[in-house]
Amino acid sequence: MDQHKLCLRNHGETRTEIIECTYDWTITNFQYHARGDVGQSIESPVFKAGPKNELRWKLYLYPGGCIEDHNKDVSVDLCCLDEYSNCINIFIAIARNDGKSCDVQKKLRIPNSSYLNQISNQNRCLFPDFVKRSYLVEKASDVYFNEGSLKLKCHLIFGNGLVYDPQPTTTLLSIELDTTIDFKQFFDSSKFSDAKLVLNGGTEIAVHRIILSACSPVFAAMFEKNMKEQRENRVEITDVDAKVMREVLRFVYTGKVNNDIKAIASNLFEAADKYAIDGLKKTCENSLIQGLNLMNVGNILEIADRHGAEALKTAALNFIAVHVEELANSEMFRTSMRSTCHLLGEMLNALKLKYK
Repeated sequence: MDQHKLCLRNHGETRTEIIECTYDWTITNFQYHARGDVGQSIESPVFKAGPKNELRWKLYLYPGGCIEDHNKDVSVDLCCLDEYSNCINIFIAIARNDGKSCDVQKKLRIPNSSYLNQISNQNRCLFPDFVKRSYLVEKASDVYFNEGSLKLKCHLIFGNGLVYDPQPTTTLLSIELDTTIDFKQFFDSSKFSDAKLVLNGGTEIAVHRIILSACSPVFAAMFEKNMKEQRENRVEITDVDAKVMREVLRFVYTGKVNNDIKAIASNLFEAADKYAIDGLKKTCENSLIQGLNLMNVGNILEIADRHGAEALKTAALNFIAVHVEELANSEMFRTSMRSTCHLLGEMLNALKLKYK
């Protein structure tokens, strides 16, 4: 006796939103300042960067070093004029004239504002030994100076906190078939067959009535009826194409389907529902849930609703709630939703959970 084991698996997602901002600061006639005194700085204009471009920043460059201990260095100081508590990755470099990758650069990761306060004051991030002044002014001036100007690039990467899925992804159902009798050798074989399925186009598939009847009450009823199909041992099937029917039979005989059924998953799902093969229906439902995308979610929602597939319908509604902004402008989605207007209330509930 075949036994189907249903394994329920829930999973959600937590991610960090990443926002990247770049600011280019050009200092014209830099060579005029190249021999500046210790502690004397050049200030950039205030610029904005942040998760919502709301934080004010300012760069300070010290041609003669920020303190006496670094009087042979060029120092750089990045100051945030506002409070910010989340993670920041800082990258500051001097741009090259030839467009090649910057080789004068500093990087720093600040996990939070308390760490920033530990290493500096007033939300400042200081690089006292950013570059040796002798290297910049004497040895590499032709690489970094453009008609006497120097360009600094400040790249900030913000981790805007943790973002959770509005609700867990709908349970996926995996099916394991524990068979005590192996029917694989009889799949798509005429050996001991006692009936034929006749499909559109004249394709005939030899089958075994006892095997199909054991797995599908619909097939059992078809074979039991005192009709032409029974007398001639031929069953005509006009609403399932040959490729889909072969996968139906593959599952009946072996408990498995081909590894990749995505292309026919919706048709195979409908066939499984028609012939009441629950294990195959759950397998297809799982495949359809995993394959949800902006192009097919409307059609899959309609199929799930028509066949009473609650897990699949819930997954489609959740997907719509998460991607409502992208779908709002999709003509394909609006067209597919015309037949499922009665689900509007359930869509609104899914959206309410998202923004709760």
